[in-house]
Amino acid sequence: MNDLIDLAVSELVAFLKANMPELSINWWRLLVFPNLSHQQQRLELSDLSQLDFSTLLRVLDQNWIGLANKQLLPLREGRNWIKELQTVRNNWAHRSVTPVKPNDLYRDLDTLERVLKLLKASNETMQKIAIAKEATVQQMIKASDSLDAAKASKNKQQINVHQRYEETSFPQADRIRQFVLEQYILPARTSNITEVMVRAGDVHAQMKLSHRMPAVCSAVGGKKFLNLAGVKLIRRTGPANGANVYFRFAL
Repeated sequence: MNDLIDLAVSELVAFLKANMPELSINWWRLLVFPNLSHQQQRLELSDLSQLDFSTLLRVLDQNWIGLANKQLLPLREGRNWIKELQTVRNNWAHRSVTPVKPNDLYRDLDTLERVLKLLKASNETMQKIAIAKEATVQQMIKASDSLDAAKASKNKQQINVHQRYEETSFPQADRIRQFVLEQYILPARTSNITEVMVRAGDVHAQMKLSHRMPAVCSAVGGKKFLNLAGVKLIRRTGPANGANVYFRFAL
């Protein structure tokens, strides 16, 4: 994450250098200098490349209305993402030695990606963030698999998942929803996990379905499942239907 933050600093500097002069001839004195700390002001800094990530975000935030209007960028949504990225920066600047949970890391990466996408960051930077997000998704899947394995070892009399959800008297879409509820959502709640990532291909394989990927995507991504599980769909990524459709839920 720290390497990506370094890339974000460069992207912020490039964006502000290209666009701040359009807001005012005296943009540094009027729009940047007031957002510097007292120490930075005493140092008489004169270039954006001399500023740290926190200061650059503050300059971006305080001038977002003008920048958004000039560049035709989403005003309210963009400002919200910048605010959230400031929180992400603060968390990483003051984090303890405790490892960051994959769910939290994914959210931080997603926020960073959204802001840099607004700023039209380079393809190279965006690709590195996408790779980091994919790696984090794999960590989340492994953590979920480990949790399932631990539960199975503690309860050898657990009903076979495949047999239970094979009942033909139960509509397939409902069986899929019930499966995801009981195998993903409820265990996460028991472990006080606030967000869950569900991959359509994993559900399809675990239920031993055959050529039912569209049914899985429809059942898991629909309002009926949200109401059943009492969750909120934060984001859906991937193709319209397929094994690599990811559903990110807030519990």
